[in-house]
Amino acid sequence: LAASPARAMPPGDGATRLREAAAALDELRIEDAEAPLEALGQAHPDDPDVRWERAMLRFLRGDYAGAVRDGAASVVRATALRSAEERLGTYRIF
Repeated sequence: LAASPARAMPPGDGATRLREAAAALDELRIEDAEAPLEALGQAHPDDPDVRWERAMLRFLRGDYAGAVRDGAASVVRATALRSAEERLGTYRIF
């Protein structure tokens, strides 16, 4: 069996929708980002990029505790996608 590559962004159309939602957040078009991020969060609940953008949305909405939860989950998941050697190197930095 061949190992499948780790994905840090949803595949296909999800990646496009995520980039569009992130651009909307960058431009403070919060309402334009909300529905796509909700749908992506349901379709890809463990995706670190989706969680990160949801953290940004929550922060902009004033849900600071929710932003911290999603942001931390994003970092934990993104770290888990790295190889053991990369994780060890990251831990040594800290």
